[in-house]
Amino acid sequence: MSDCSDQAQAGVFTTMLRAEITAVSSRVEESERLSQTAWETGHASTRLWHREEALLQRALLYELHRQLDALNRRFPSTAVVSQPS
Repeated sequence: MSDCSDQAQAGVFTTMLRAEITAVSSRVEESERLSQTAWETGHASTRLWHREEALLQRALLYELHRQLDALNRRFPSTAVVSQPS
């Protein structure tokens, strides 16, 4: 019974991690876009702030991927295998 509940919980965590990865990826892209816009318009301090934000979000993104990889190694059934189109 424990294995079944562990698998179910791993599945829930996997779904949550994937959703968070998607959200953080969007924040990285937005921060990088805003940084580029600030550079193009000559706002150096704003550019620096957005670059820092992108770096922080990217570090979080790497950590989320690390957690997802660890979860998938421990519970291989949670990994989604991509099928070629």
